[in-house]
Amino acid sequence: MKYFNNLLYLSIALLFIFSCSSEDSNESQQIYNGDVLLENQAEVNEFGSNNYVGVNGNLRIILEDVVNSSNITDLNILSSITYVSGDLTVANNGLLANFDGLDNITEVDGSLKISYNPQLNNIEALNSLNHIGENLIISECNNLTTLNGLDGINNIPGNLSIGVDVGGGALSNLSLTNINSLSNLNSIGGNLQISGSKLSNLQGLENILNINGNLTISFNDELSTLDGINNLVNIENEFIISHNQSLINLNELNSINSVGGNINISSNDLLEDLSGFSNIETIGGFLSISYNNSLTEIMNDFSNLSSSDGIFIDNGVIQILDDFSNLTNCNYIFIEENESLLEIVGFNTLQSIDNLIIDDNEKLNTIEAFQSLITAEIFEITQPLTISDSPITINSFSNLSTINLSLRIEGIANSEIDFLSNVEFVGTDLNIFYNENLYNLCGLNNLIINNGLLGDFNVFHNLYNPTIQDIQNGDCSL
Repeated sequence: MKYFNNLLYLSIALLFIFSCSSEDSNESQQIYNGDVLLENQAEVNEFGSNNYVGVNGNLRIILEDVVNSSNITDLNILSSITYVSGDLTVANNGLLANFDGLDNITEVDGSLKISYNPQLNNIEALNSLNHIGENLIISECNNLTTLNGLDGINNIPGNLSIGVDVGGGALSNLSLTNINSLSNLNSIGGNLQISGSKLSNLQGLENILNINGNLTISFNDELSTLDGINNLVNIENEFIISHNQSLINLNELNSINSVGGNINISSNDLLEDLSGFSNIETIGGFLSISYNNSLTEIMNDFSNLSSSDGIFIDNGVIQILDDFSNLTNCNYIFIEENESLLEIVGFNTLQSIDNLIIDDNEKLNTIEAFQSLITAEIFEITQPLTISDSPITINSFSNLSTINLSLRIEGIANSEIDFLSNVEFVGTDLNIFYNENLYNLCGLNNLIINNGLLGDFNVFHNLYNPTIQDIQNGDCSL
């Protein structure tokens, strides 16, 4: 009997000991439930003194003031924290130089947001971080030179935003010269944005094959090469390359075969070569090329492109446009205000289009293109009225028969318009005016004699201005 009593006492004692041990463990492994906002060093110290190992909510280390920044300088007291179930935001801290104290965080289930920390010179304390559940955003940290500390990240389900595309120097990272620490990253679920940095290349992104959102590369003044995205195959939405003042070519893009949205290539002052796009086959949106002050020719750069919603080439110094030989599906082509453009050649597989607009290219002297074009909704060729230009040699449009909406020829120096001789139908208005040398309008015979014009006949301020009746009577020329 004594034996069983002793055994009972021993069991109760052990139970008490384990119970106390468990309670002590729970007390030392506390988790904070709810959102945390730390706006100054005193609040950081007070919160850190609780030794929480996790935050079930958002952890925000930020002074919510649009004018001032926090006085936080030291995060070491937060070293017990290992995870944040919501967003981790470190922003608007004007004195914070590093993230020491966040060394043990391994998981951020929401977004990691780092912005407006002008003295931040490294984020190496994040080297235990191996999981981000949503977005990674880094902007306006103008003393940050590398992203060392993010080496453990291999997947970003949301957006990766390094800088913000809102203008030179705005919301940027003006000292960032290296993103090699992203070399383990192999997947981005949303947008990739790199803007306002001092990067000379994009090394560190070699494992990215697909962008499931937009790709924006802008306002990187020292970016001379896109080396680092050589293996990129597909961009699901838009692709923007703009205001990169040292970028000379796009050769590293030759693995791309499709872009789901628009491509915008603009205001890259030294860009002289687009041949990196030679393997692209489809563009789901528009291709826009403008304000690239060293790009003098587009020749076979898009030779494999078969489909694009529209092509806009404007406000550049292009002299020769000889391309798009496999383009069969395109709704809009606008070639406008290219002050140096001499020749338009190509586009010879395209059979139908909504709008074909060739406007205000003041030096244009040759159009040898669009040989297979049969139908257009709107067709325009115009030149600036204030320019004393030469006639345009137009060996094109030999199969064009149907213009479902309007036809406009304005300001050209040609004496005749025989390139319209096979047009049989114009659905609304015909506008031919201010063509100073135009005296032969016999190119309209097929249209007018067969009553193919359904709208107004606006022919005036040319050297000869016949009426419909004149053309029907055979008087189509002086």
